[in-house]
Amino acid sequence: MADVFVRIDELAGYATSYEKLATDSATAETNAVSGFAAFVGAWGDDGPGAAVLGAYKDAATDAIDCVQQVPVQLAAISTAMKATADAYLGTETANTVLAKGATS
Repeated sequence: MADVFVRIDELAGYATSYEKLATDSATAETNAVSGFAAFVGAWGDDGPGAAVLGAYKDAATDAIDCVQQVPVQLAAISTAMKATADAYLGTETANTVLAKGATS
């Protein structure tokens, strides 16, 4: 059997990095949503302007919906990484205690 070495400190560091990305992307997401809301009527209120807006509004709305999920998903990744690091460390600690008891 091969030894497995997990760099728990690195995993915890990545979790912190993803948490920061989630925070930063939340700001970008807010700006994107605000910018999109201000975009109404940008092509004009006449027939051709309304036609252009109508042709792209659904696709843009879908894109904004996806943008709003970015901070949520990054936060979930961060939380899962941290939980994995904590669980691994807890298991290693428990196994060390059990191993010491077996050799006493």
